[in-house]
Amino acid sequence: MDNKLTKAKEILHHYNQEHLLYFYDELSEEQKELLLNQILGIDFNKILTLYKNSFKSTKLDLNTVSPLPHIEKDKISKEDLEHCIAIGENIIKSGFLAIVTMAGGQGTRLGYKGPKGTYELDFEQEHCRKSLFEIMCENIKNANNQYDITLPWYIMTSEDNDFATKEYFKSHNFFDYPKEKIKFFKQEKLPIINIDGKLILKETYLIKDGSNGNGNVFKAMKNNKIIDCDWRNKNMKKAAEELFQNPDCGHIFRIKGFLNTNYKEEVMMENKMEDKMEKVDKPRITKAESWKEFNATRKNISIQPVKEGQEVLIMIGAGLKQEKIEECLERHCTEGFEK
Repeated sequence: MDNKLTKAKEILHHYNQEHLLYFYDELSEEQKELLLNQILGIDFNKILTLYKNSFKSTKLDLNTVSPLPHIEKDKISKEDLEHCIAIGENIIKSGFLAIVTMAGGQGTRLGYKGPKGTYELDFEQEHCRKSLFEIMCENIKNANNQYDITLPWYIMTSEDNDFATKEYFKSHNFFDYPKEKIKFFKQEKLPIINIDGKLILKETYLIKDGSNGNGNVFKAMKNNKIIDCDWRNKNMKKAAEELFQNPDCGHIFRIKGFLNTNYKEEVMMENKMEDKMEKVDKPRITKAESWKEFNATRKNISIQPVKEGQEVLIMIGAGLKQEKIEECLERHCTEGFEK
C-alpha cells in the first residue's frame, strides 16, 4: 500500500492533480486501495492532452472539402452491379461479416428509463410492440436466411446498462437467436475533467468517469477478447476445412489439439502411411491466456473452452505435405496476431 501511495503522489504532483488525495486519510483501507488502483490505472498524459487539444481551433478551408470517393448505384451498369453484389455476398457467406451494435446509452432523451435498445415501439399492423433490439434481431435473422449463415452479433453495453441489457435478452430468450452467437462487451471509460483541467471525485474514494464514446468500439472489442478469440477460432475452422479438402496437403483424417488467444503452436503430424510422427514448430503468439480444445474431422469441427491445455496441434492422416499444411495455417491463422 505504501509503495502505491508513494507512486500515486508522484504522478499526481507531476500532473497537478494532488486534490484527488484530499480525503485519503479519512478513507477505509478498502477505499484507499480502490482510489490508488484507479489513479495508477489512469493515463494522465492522454487525458490532459485531450483537454489541451479541446481548446485548439482548427480553420477549415471549404474549398478543400469534396465528397468521398464513391460509386452511385443508379449510375453503374447491371453487369458491374451484379459483380459488386457477388463480391459482397461471397464475403458474407465466407464468414467475414459480423454485426456490431453500440448500445451503451440509456433511453433518457426518449423519456424512458432503461437501456435505449429495450425501448419498445407500437406496430399497429402487427398488433404488437417491439423493442429496438428485437427489430435489429429480425433484420439480422432475415439476412441469415437470405445467405444461409448465422452472423455473429456483438453488442456494446456500458457500465450503467450492461446487467439490464443482458437480463432483457435472457427474459426474451434472445429473440430466438442462437445465444452462443451473441456476445456482450462493455464500452470503455475515461475520467471526467472540469474546465480547469482537474479530474473530479465522484466520491471521496472514487474518481468520476464516463463512457469514452463509440469511436473506441474496436479497441473495446480487442480488450474484451472479442476480435482475437472469436476471429482466431473462425480462422482456425476455415483452415481445417481447407486442410481436409485440399489434396495438396495430403489426406487428413483428423485434427486435434489446443488453441490459445496468444500462444506458440507446435504442430504434430501423424503420417499413417509411413507410420511415423512428424513435428513442425510453428511460432505464433507468445503470451498465453485462454485455452480452447480443438477437435476436427471431415464431418464435424468442435472448439470448446478448457481450463488447461498443451501447446500442440496434431494432424492425423496419410501422405501429409508439411510445406502445404504450414502455408494453409499461416494464411488463415496468423492474420491480426503478433508473430
